[in-house]
Amino acid sequence: MGSEFYIVDATASPVVFQFAPLIEYDKRTGNFEIYLKGQYYLSFENPIESSGYLEEELFYYYSFLEKNLLIFSADHQNDFYQEAGYDGLFEPAVQYNRDFNFGFLMAKFGYQLYYGSGILNDNYIDVGYYGNQGVGFEFTYYWYYTNNPLTDETVFEFLPNYTMKDVFYAEMEIDINHDFTIFAFQPYVEFYIKNFTIWVEVDFLNAGKDQDLIVEPYVGFSYKF
Repeated sequence: MGSEFYIVDATASPVVFQFAPLIEYDKRTGNFEIYLKGQYYLSFENPIESSGYLEEELFYYYSFLEKNLLIFSADHQNDFYQEAGYDGLFEPAVQYNRDFNFGFLMAKFGYQLYYGSGILNDNYIDVGYYGNQGVGFEFTYYWYYTNNPLTDETVFEFLPNYTMKDVFYAEMEIDINHDFTIFAFQPYVEFYIKNFTIWVEVDFLNAGKDQDLIVEPYVGFSYKF
């Protein structure tokens, strides 16, 4: 969420196809849940490049007043690159859910601390709705802070999505910078076959006036333990 909203200086090819299989582990015991993810990217550029991704996330669920839920989480992400070492982020967050007969409303506040990259940190507020019929959406507002105050940025993200349980999930992530001149469109869909998931994503980055559009299609599969 919000990690690749747009590109200012485009040095990649206009279209880059990537193969990205992953493996996941998700286990909940009582009020605690742990989620682990490992992913490998093979980018068919010239020359071919590869990278890796690891994520560990811990959740604590606290229910109160029957239909209210607080979720405390800590997320750690790392990207490993073939030539350029690694970077990552650490993200503590708190989320509030309120159940209703028609679904639930949610609000979330998070803080992301980056290392090994130009962005020092960002804060975000996320609000959303998820209905009983599988339709949902989220709206997120980010504040990005860098080493140079002149390059600090705010970003808007809109995420409509639809879930058909045990069949597929689809979403369209739309990211817009503060003055509505640069856009990113990231359609994503995944299909479920028991514990296997097949997924496809196409990222349209850097869209906007006087910008060089970059298209990054992805295809991958995962197995969830």
